[in-house]
Amino acid sequence: MVLFGSTVFAQVPAPAEQTNYHGIIFLLIVFLCVFPMYICLRRADEVYSSKIVWGIWGILGLVFSYIAVLILYLISSDKLRFDNVKIKSGSSREQKTQVAGNKRFGNESGWSLQSSGGSRYYSQNADSLYAASEILKNLGSIPPQTYYLVDTPDGTLGRDINGFFTESPVKTQNLKVDNPCGETGSVQPQSLTGYGDMNKNQTGVAYQKMSGQYARLILMMKCGKCGYESPVETETGDIERECYNCGIKNRTHRGKISVYTEMGVVDV
Repeated sequence: MVLFGSTVFAQVPAPAEQTNYHGIIFLLIVFLCVFPMYICLRRADEVYSSKIVWGIWGILGLVFSYIAVLILYLISSDKLRFDNVKIKSGSSREQKTQVAGNKRFGNESGWSLQSSGGSRYYSQNADSLYAASEILKNLGSIPPQTYYLVDTPDGTLGRDINGFFTESPVKTQNLKVDNPCGETGSVQPQSLTGYGDMNKNQTGVAYQKMSGQYARLILMMKCGKCGYESPVETETGDIERECYNCGIKNRTHRGKISVYTEMGVVDV
């Protein structure tokens, strides 16, 4: 999908309705737990020993009812499971370990792993956005709730299951490049295309913007001079981005992209 000067409308499907069995399960458990108490009250005129037995049943019924309510609360509040999230939250720095990394472009210590809840954040340093791009492009398939971030002097570039992303602005001028061409002019990129799951990328950017987080749609800019594909931040209108490989300026126009959500239309 080439995204030169056109308007793209992305429709976000409404989530499918799911049958909620919590109420039925709750009523069944309460019935099974409270029933002994009811029998206890009906048979209170029996002998003393029977009253003790039924009293124990009544206490157990209260305890089981409390446990049932607690379990249902945990299930309904998603505290017992970690589902895939639509919006990537800020990374939390805890539970750090080291795993093998890319030693051609990255640092010698490899990836640093930071876990937060059900999410895993891998990070390392690189000398340039070109190096960061190569590290992230060479990753294999990425599982859900797993995020890779490469920090460079010109900004941080990330990748997850859907594609590339940024959490803060990346420099667009005077970048540190690996193969500078030495030219000061500008060219038109050969293409400006999507990467990964563009529907989910656009949806994620839309929801992040609605929640007040920084978000930009990342597209692959194929340099008009050297042909290298740089994952660059884009926005509606005229954009100018330096190639991560040769450094020459690429000027183009990106069309308006509107995402329709259940809360309204968001331009990404």
